[in-house]
Amino acid sequence: MDGMNNNGGFDQGGAPVPAPKKKIPGILIGALVTGIIGAVFAFVGGLCAPTCAAAVSILSGSNLTWLGYLLGFGGAAIAIAGAALSLKNGKIAGILMLVSAVMSIVMIIIFFMVFMIFCVILLIVGGVLAIVGGIKQGRA
Repeated sequence: MDGMNNNGGFDQGGAPVPAPKKKIPGILIGALVTGIIGAVFAFVGGLCAPTCAAAVSILSGSNLTWLGYLLGFGGAAIAIAGAALSLKNGKIAGILMLVSAVMSIVMIIIFFMVFMIFCVILLIVGGVLAIVGGIKQGRA
């Protein structure tokens, strides 16, 4: 038997037949990996943001260090949450990763942190993979 029967989940002898395991689609595993790597880049951006914020503050005359901390570490935390949720709820995970990508784009614009482009690319790819995988899996 292939695990499917008409006896209400029991085999011929009356023993329960285990339900078939749902296989995790590879697209969601890809979303998990890209989300984690993007979160690491966002965390590095959070470490570098205060230095860049100090330079921008000298040029503009306003203190933006708090914004660097918020965008860097907040974006990393949101990206980690999105990566962690990617195997359970793809749609929410994808949205969280895309929000983190937007926060990274703001860091690029305000603090001239060009290396954050890698973070943005990874988080956008991870977010799209998570949303598509969640829709395909039917648990979105």
